[in-house]
Amino acid sequence: MERMCKASKVVASISFDIKGAFDHLSWGWIVKQLEEFEVLQYLVNITRKYFNGRKALLGNESIILERGCPQGSLYGPLLWNIGYNYVLESLSRQWIQTFAYADDTLLLIDGGSTQEVCTKVKEAIVKVKDEMIKGELLLNAKKTEILLLRKRTVEPAPSLEIGGTTIFPKSEIKYLGVWLDSSLSWEVHTRKMYEKTCKLMPKMLALARNTFGYNTCSRRIMLQGTVAAYFRYACAAYVCCMTKDTK
Repeated sequence: MERMCKASKVVASISFDIKGAFDHLSWGWIVKQLEEFEVLQYLVNITRKYFNGRKALLGNESIILERGCPQGSLYGPLLWNIGYNYVLESLSRQWIQTFAYADDTLLLIDGGSTQEVCTKVKEAIVKVKDEMIKGELLLNAKKTEILLLRKRTVEPAPSLEIGGTTIFPKSEIKYLGVWLDSSLSWEVHTRKMYEKTCKLMPKMLALARNTFGYNTCSRRIMLQGTVAAYFRYACAAYVCCMTKDTK
């Protein structure tokens, strides 16, 4: 992201939200993708059998399943990757960088001006929306977020109209637990982590008073597993950008 910002005047970061992602992916589409990948036929047949007769049970009630990737299963993540890969491949263009972790998808699009980037963003979102329909997935435009990183902020950031939904660029978005801001200063992320730990500390103090509670070794373990873990998460991305005052 930093390299794109240095090379281009404007970079857009788009975070997608998919409605009920794992529960809606089409089984037929997954099988079709396996055949297009020229997977051995016996493996395709095993996958068909895997889908056959699946039910969801709740007490005495049950329903027959017709789509979706079983969450918590060994095969589920692989089925998702097979079925969702076509969306990522459809975006393989020179001016788009794609990142995906399960159904959390982030696109980086650069350009020479805000208007140029917004045009590319709209084109990319429409493309994603159309491609998702093939696998019976739906893009949740209301929860789709756009962050503009610009060297100069004189030009106002226009809103985008996607399928009847207006999307306004934001000054900060959250992706995989990391807060990104429009200047990549990481001040938003560190502030959010600070606020989170401030809410946690009173609860920990209640368990570790001077005269009772857990001993020093146990307190250290709890501190490392909570407060320290919050700040260590993805710290390699932002620690070099922090100022001495922030640290």
